[in-house]
Amino acid sequence: MTWVARVSINKLLVGAVATLLLSSCGLFSGKAKTGPEPAPLQEIEQTVAIEKLWSEDTGNGSAGQYLKLVPALGADAVFAADYNGRVSAYAQDSGKRLWRTRIKENITGATGYGGASVFVGTLKGNVYAFDADTGEQNWKTGISSEVLAPPVSNGSVVVAKSTDGKLFGLDAADGEKIWLYQRTVPTLSLRGTSAPVIFQNVVLSGFASGKLTANDLATGRILWEVSVSYPSGRSEIDRLVDVDASPLIANGILYTAAYQGQINAISLRTGRRVWTRKVSTFEDMAVDGRNLYLVDNESRVRALDMQTGEPVWTQDSLLGRKLTGPAIIGQYIAVADYKGYVHLLEPSDGKLVGRTRVGGGGALSTPVSDGERLFLLTSKGKLTALGLK
Repeated sequence: MTWVARVSINKLLVGAVATLLLSSCGLFSGKAKTGPEPAPLQEIEQTVAIEKLWSEDTGNGSAGQYLKLVPALGADAVFAADYNGRVSAYAQDSGKRLWRTRIKENITGATGYGGASVFVGTLKGNVYAFDADTGEQNWKTGISSEVLAPPVSNGSVVVAKSTDGKLFGLDAADGEKIWLYQRTVPTLSLRGTSAPVIFQNVVLSGFASGKLTANDLATGRILWEVSVSYPSGRSEIDRLVDVDASPLIANGILYTAAYQGQINAISLRTGRRVWTRKVSTFEDMAVDGRNLYLVDNESRVRALDMQTGEPVWTQDSLLGRKLTGPAIIGQYIAVADYKGYVHLLEPSDGKLVGRTRVGGGGALSTPVSDGERLFLLTSKGKLTALGLK
């Protein structure tokens, strides 16, 4: 069977059709006027306390742009970047800044880590690699267009995705181009791309056409592809099926999602769908061994049974609060919102059990977790480490 799996969804729609039609490049952004109004926060019984471990200023964040600049975890450091070209490293335990460098470009895809190097992509379509220990620039390579997702690497190959539907394999040592794979981009798509995921010797990547592909990491040769979602409807907006949530792999199952589409669970052994569930999302997902957790496009937090796809619970008291994707901290589920609040949910029933505010603008990117700590980068560039008391 031909496999296709496409995964990633991180973009906002512009309300006016005229504005959309002006996006001849096929991508658009903006502050959506549609959708539910942000729900006011209700008093909750806080049975779990969230502790701020440290907080540091990384620069100007996304500088008013709709960019999901995600921090990356190394062995002992956390790396972050801002739109104005700063790339920084901090000690995970203390928040002490280890190094900072700056490039003369706007960073739009960050942050990637692999093989003792840190990677970012830029508005001009360049990929940069830095030494993770010193911040020294290792190399710079130009690809075809803007990079909106963090480049990823296994230490030998760096994979970067551009907004014109191209996937590049670069030599991790010097940035030399090894291979190129290209998909057709729809006339209109959401502004954003999912990050590729490397699994063994395969790179999995979602595209704006609703497809997910598996490519050989060494050569770029396509191994299989799968349709995560199918365009439907008469208008171009109705037919948006971007895969902006990064693919997620757990226990031999590949989980994919698409905007205005569905969640798919696909067996990596057979290539067959195990289950599907109609849910629209453009945020990354999380698993804990029992459930698949996601935030839909109206900011409902949902839990689905990993094995069957059956709904376990839905938490809708945060409706319209522009939630990030979920992350796991301890035994709890964490999401952050547009006002900089971090919310903790009980995994068994979705009950809200904890809340704190980090400030520094709202959260656009999903928090990064090492299992016991969360690292959250806000839109204004504040990097905060959180733990459970």
